[in-house]
Amino acid sequence: MDKCTASVTKALGIDPNDHEGHRIMGAISLEKGNFELARHHHERAKQLCPSDAYIMGKNAALLVYLGDPEKALETVHWAMRINPFCPDDLYIDEGMCHYWLKDYKEAINCFKKIKTQNRDSLFYLAASLAKADRENESTEALHLAIQTTDMNVENFVNTQRYQNPDYNRELLEVLESIPC
Repeated sequence: MDKCTASVTKALGIDPNDHEGHRIMGAISLEKGNFELARHHHERAKQLCPSDAYIMGKNAALLVYLGDPEKALETVHWAMRINPFCPDDLYIDEGMCHYWLKDYKEAINCFKKIKTQNRDSLFYLAASLAKADRENESTEALHLAIQTTDMNVENFVNTQRYQNPDYNRELLEVLESIPC
């Protein structure tokens, strides 16, 4: 991680207006738990390239981790207008927004639109199904998530970089409540 940070710091020293450099530094900062620096770099990337759906999507993901799913959902919808071909990562971000806004039916719809499921979409689909009282489907989804990712529930939840640890606790409780 230190080499990555040094490399991006050097790149931003050469070109402080590099939107990708700011996005990457924002991702590194989030991974390190430096939420304010992550916010700064993601906002700067968005300012530098407001018509880039990928940048907007990453900004939305950060907003979810910062505990602002409403603003994140607005950002996701803006990104979807920019790129109507909507890549899977925007559906994941949209699904996570709906999950934290307690709109589990819509979260499930988003996660089911994904063509190539990934770690986050699989576990959040299982959690959304559990919250929607769809026990059999949530069990199947959780089995698939664990089998596909080779991660247990606790390890997955530890990958989620929420500023407020209550989000991690709640997600862990929901996933652990699913019968296996």
